[in-house]
Amino acid sequence: MHNYLYKGIMLMNLALLTFSCVPNKKIIYLQGDGVDGYNDPTIQYATRYAEYILKKDDVIGVNVFSTTEDELNFFTTRGGGESTRGLEFTINEDGEVELPVVGFVKVAGLNIAESQNVIKEALSKGFLENPVVQVTLLSFNFTVLGEVNGEGTFTAPTPKISVLEALSMAGGLQKYADRSNIKIVRNENDKLNVHTIDVLNDDFLSSDFYYLKTKDVIIVSPLKSRNFQEGRSSLAFVISIVNLVAVMAIAVNNLSK
Repeated sequence: MHNYLYKGIMLMNLALLTFSCVPNKKIIYLQGDGVDGYNDPTIQYATRYAEYILKKDDVIGVNVFSTTEDELNFFTTRGGGESTRGLEFTINEDGEVELPVVGFVKVAGLNIAESQNVIKEALSKGFLENPVVQVTLLSFNFTVLGEVNGEGTFTAPTPKISVLEALSMAGGLQKYADRSNIKIVRNENDKLNVHTIDVLNDDFLSSDFYYLKTKDVIIVSPLKSRNFQEGRSSLAFVISIVNLVAVMAIAVNNLSK
């Protein structure tokens, strides 16, 4: 009898080990020709990225370097004995930022490079000598929720940020994240649309959703097997008790012979 009991215990332990594993095909990103890699070591994809266009309520940082002395450069601020050349501005309802001394300059409807040129032109009109302008978007935010290691709302260092970079900023995906079912909630023409991407499939590199747009929300769903994994510790405990009882029963049975 104890032989059947022993086989039953082995089968339970084998089942626990089998179902506790997540196959590579559900984990590995950009699988191409399969989990073992690509036949061609180099594959090119045409990504789709539209230059960010500034709009009202955007917050930009403006750094200005000039041959004008720091004492006369109104973009230079001092604090703690150090000087910096950066100021922050919010684009108003008219699409303008109010620069010190210069006044209002319209930047809405322009991309980052164009706004730099417009501000440089305004500063060159007798205000600063040989200005070099650097504009940075400070309000490109996105949110990541679900099966990641650090949920939250993040500010991108650049408006050209991909989904993979965003997931990395959120600490990466958890073990039981469903990489084939990642949703992106995007405001398009004042309507919220939900799009699903599959980062296991390299085709998404050429999709409209490889790069984020400001205020995007990324939602990572769990694998269906996660529910089993959450109960696995309890199941393992039960199996360990069964193992212990079975071993004691076998030992008692052997001693009684």
